[in-house]
Amino acid sequence: MRPPEADVAAPVSARSAAAAAVAVAREHGVRVREPVVLNDSFNVRVHLRPAPVVARVPTVTALGRARPEEALARELDDPTGETR
Repeated sequence: MRPPEADVAAPVSARSAAAAAVAVAREHGVRVREPVVLNDSFNVRVHLRPAPVVARVPTVTALGRARPEEALARELDDPTGETR
């Protein structure tokens, strides 16, 4: 039997969050040479230099939600938050 803590996902490191942001950006044709972590708190925010793009990668925030994929999908549907 696994200990209860084995079911809890570990927070994502800023380095792996930045790597994920760069990978997704490149998949969408964004040229990234120098990613810069702007903030590493509940989410990691990465400036995808030289592009004028800042990516937000959910880290700890996703761990606190029962179904984080649903919350993130709602956010993508309404990025301004005006209908919440």
